[in-house]
Parts: sequence; structure tokens; C-alpha cells
Amino acid sequence: AREYWESPELALGKRISPRPDPTHWFEVVGVATDVREDGMDQEPPQLVYWPQVTLGFWEGSPADEVQAWRAMAYAVRTTRTGTAGLIRDIREAVGSVNPDLPLLDVRSMPEMMARSTARTTFTMTMLLVSAGMALILGLVGVYGVISYGVSQRSRELGMRKALGAPERTIKTMVLRQGLVLSGVGGGLGLVIALGLGGVMENLLFGVNPVDALTFGSVMLGLTAVSLLASYLPAHRASQADPMAAFRAE
Repeated sequence: AREYWESPELALGKRISPRPDPTHWFEVVGVATDVREDGMDQEPPQLVYWPQVTLGFWEGSPADEVQAWRAMAYAVRTTRTGTAGLIRDIREAVGSVNPDLPLLDVRSMPEMMARSTARTTFTMTMLLVSAGMALILGLVGVYGVISYGVSQRSRELGMRKALGAPERTIKTMVLRQGLVLSGVGGGLGLVIALGLGGVMENLLFGVNPVDALTFGSVMLGLTAVSLLASYLPAHRASQADPMAAFRAE
């Protein structure tokens, strides 16, 4: 409708023909929304829904020959999806009309979607596992670096506490160090992710490779997790005994 008449509204009432010779016109009586006929990971193709019974549809057939489409798929909308008796009741309903009609390949919509995106789902699951491992290693690294920095500054922190620095000030100072580290790492990661976003485009569905909301959520999450990894060294530093730090030095 958009390709030939620019908008669905202008398509209504227009005529199309499936073949040029002999021409048999069909009037456009409605416009459907986009249908992902070739899979959830593919763009919606151009589709036309023809009448169930047509005249001279196929090329080479007489114009007055009546033809009926035999291949058909029905969608049943019900709140009983997934129940044991649903398929049995559908078979009985079809059999009551014509017991010779076969009922094949009955699937729920979630099953169809899962089958369509199975390969992409597997790939994204593997990437998620890899990303989770990288996140854990990053947290261990942040914790280790900050803990090492706190141990190297034990005398300084002891002196600050002996001179009256409150625990909150010491905690804030150590947490700030963790925020700087995570901010630098997150900034570098963000630049790399923006550069490599095009590589992931084929694995994404309904999400832009440079989606601002996604990147912002990830940055906030990483910052929160980095603060959590920095809290333990900060708490330990704020509880340090000044005299013990001096004796250790």
C-alpha cells in the first residue's frame, strides 16, 4: 500500500491484478499491518491477501475458471493456550465440519516465535555468558585495585583518622577512587561499543545498535556494581585503627 499509493488510506478502493494477461482486477478492501512472514529476524515482506475463491488466477488458466486456495493457516485466539484439552477441542470442532480435513503443525505463538529466533537466542545467550564472566572479572579487578590502593595508603588513612577525619569522609574518598576507575573504564568501553555496534546489528531485534537508553542503563548498572565492589575496601579503611597502621609502618 505504501509502495504503490503512499499510504494505506489511499490504497482503499484501488484495484490490482495478479497477472497482466488476461487482466482480472481485484479491489483493495482493507490494508493489514506488517507481517513478519519470513521470521522474527527478517523485515516484513510485501504481501497481498487474495480471496479464498478466485477466477482465472494462475497464468495460462481460463479467465472464467473458478479456483480455490487449499493451503490455509488459522490463528485461534484463546485464553486456554497451553492447556491439555485445547488441541483436542480444536480437532473436534474441525472434525464436526469435515472429518476428512487434516489438522497439521499446531503450535502456539510463543513456540513459533521461539523457533524463528532459536539461532539468534542461542548466540545472544553465549554472548550473555561471556559478558557476565567479563563483568565478574571486572568487579574482581576493581575490588583488587582499590584494596591494594587502600593497603598502600594505610599510614595516610591512619593519620587522617588520628587527626579527626570522620569515617564518612574516608569512605567517600575511597569510593571516589573506585568511581574514577569505573568511569574511565566505562568511558573506554562505551567508545569501543559504539564503534562495534554495527557488528551486532544482525543479532538485534527492535533495538538500535546505538540505542541511548540501552547504553545509559548499562553505564548506570556498571557504575552501581563498581560502587558495590568499592564499598568493602572503603568500609575496611574507615574502620582501621590508627595506631595499628603506625605500628605496621
